[in-house]
Amino acid sequence: MASRKVTKLNAQAFLKTPPLKSETIKVPEWGGREITIQEMDGLSRAEYEDAIQNEIFRDKSDTEKLNQKAWRRLYPSLVIAAAMPESDRGGLSLIDLAEAIARWPSKGITRVYLRADTINALSDRAMDELEKNSESDPSKDSPGESR
Repeated sequence: MASRKVTKLNAQAFLKTPPLKSETIKVPEWGGREITIQEMDGLSRAEYEDAIQNEIFRDKSDTEKLNQKAWRRLYPSLVIAAAMPESDRGGLSLIDLAEAIARWPSKGITRVYLRADTINALSDRAMDELEKNSESDPSKDSPGESR
């Protein structure tokens, strides 16, 4: 069995912009339009996490609880917005972009959400898939490889 050469990361490697996985999805439910989604980098993931803490997702009577109606209405669209390349966001905040996406046909939202979730391993389902793929071939999840 041939051994694979492992590339060691150092400070110089981290100073370069990493290649992020990206995928262009054709969405028939949106008139055949295409949308590009990508793997979130650490800063995008933090922006996504901050957006989840936004008051729109909090119950007005108990801010420790989620507002389930807002969560169901906006969460898939928020994941899509966070997974879009910043250059495609039109300068909108994640919440504003999620609100705009939420107005589009829901079957298309579901189609794109499921891919964005998988690429970014946000849900338990996506984490399970990531772990399963990593166990069989750790190189499948290296940065820059599109699926």
